[in-house]
Amino acid sequence: MFVYSNRWPSGAVRENVQRISEKLIQAIWENLFLTLDDIRTTKGLSVKILDRGQWNFDAGPDFTGATIKIGDEILAGDVEIHWRSSDWHHHDHTHDKKYDRVIVHAVFIDDDPSSSIHTIELKNYLNGSILSLSERIQKANAKNDSIYCYEQLPEIQPETVRNWILQNGLLRLKFKAGEFKRLKDTLQLPVDEIFYRGMMEALGFSKNRKPFLRLAEKIPYQLITELIRPDEPSSALMRVQAVLLGAAGLLRHEQPDAASVPFIQRLEDLWIEFQNRYTVTPMQERDWKFFKLRPANFPTMRIAGIAKFLVTYKNANFADTFFRILETSSDANDIIAETEKILIVPSYGYWSTHYIWGDEGKRGYTDLVGVQRAFEIIVNVIWPMLLMLSEEKSDDVMIGKILEVYGKAMSREKNTITESMRRQLENRWGKNKKIPYSMQYAQGLIQLHHRCTEYNCSSCPIFDTLMAGRS
Repeated sequence: MFVYSNRWPSGAVRENVQRISEKLIQAIWENLFLTLDDIRTTKGLSVKILDRGQWNFDAGPDFTGATIKIGDEILAGDVEIHWRSSDWHHHDHTHDKKYDRVIVHAVFIDDDPSSSIHTIELKNYLNGSILSLSERIQKANAKNDSIYCYEQLPEIQPETVRNWILQNGLLRLKFKAGEFKRLKDTLQLPVDEIFYRGMMEALGFSKNRKPFLRLAEKIPYQLITELIRPDEPSSALMRVQAVLLGAAGLLRHEQPDAASVPFIQRLEDLWIEFQNRYTVTPMQERDWKFFKLRPANFPTMRIAGIAKFLVTYKNANFADTFFRILETSSDANDIIAETEKILIVPSYGYWSTHYIWGDEGKRGYTDLVGVQRAFEIIVNVIWPMLLMLSEEKSDDVMIGKILEVYGKAMSREKNTITESMRRQLENRWGKNKKIPYSMQYAQGLIQLHHRCTEYNCSSCPIFDTLMAGRS
């Protein structure tokens, strides 16, 4: 399966076929708008494109990192695109070392039969007219989430595609579990510390993921538990807020509203007290993204949320807490709902009416960590961690339970990727073919989307099935 590229200069398609733009030829190669099962070089050698490479917008070959089987030989290198094969010499690529790794010269017209580079004359292998391909590329530019084989999907049995999606969902879970295993083994971190880092990173969502991870490294979980061990819950909550916001560089303020001053002053006093005991270089406010974020996703809100969570469960063992839910319930959706209850953090105190300093209390009451974010923490942190720990113990019963819930519990994930993939699949098969939207299925859609955008077709059974149908 493929996804069209959105990197297309629309002006190029207006040129006529007497001399089309090289950008159009590049777009044809990028999207593989070719009859892929019968391509040959100008010397008659068979060609199988295993990986068409990455479109390069800098100096050098047009596509880098390609893998192409020519005859009986598998070659790895770059692909250069030209209108005519003679352009290779006209552009003086022969003496340019950047082109030493070129394995294929893909041209529209071959006018240099003396070339020693494997050459493909693309005009002989287009799977449509130049006009139709131009229109497809223009359409792809307007809607770049289309699956390349969208129109051919009705040829494939829905169950075949469903199983492939589920396989990708399982692969995604195991990959995440493997990443946590690597982190645990290489850094020798305690399990609770890894949970904490994973949760912090997940709270950053896409724009603040890295800053949250840096903050977790600056203020590790073990340090937080040491700080608040002797405190009463209310004192502990103030201290954790002060330490996390101070280390994040987010205690700075210019003109806070009058009601905020006492609260901010108390946090600053606690932060100074912390700095007198520990050497921690705070981050800068500019490290964080606020622009084009919904206020509910501001890092200040998420830090307030994790602070409350850490104080609430300061005496708990994270792994035991989540394993206990698995052991005491049998229904997949109930297990996820009970896990969400632990992760959801209602608003409290200052953060019941504020998003950030100086906003004059304009915020309405909503959870600091809501059900949607809690679910995403389950998918991206809790479930991979539980699988990793169960595999370490060779606990086949618990592994089976984790995978069963993963495959049966309904997903709450809704984003542009999952919604686009579902819409295309359901449109091609009709509403009567609608597939249960489980955690595993949703994660499979995301994983499959990544494979498609990377043009990872050589290991895709859907692509293989479509190609087999052409022979």
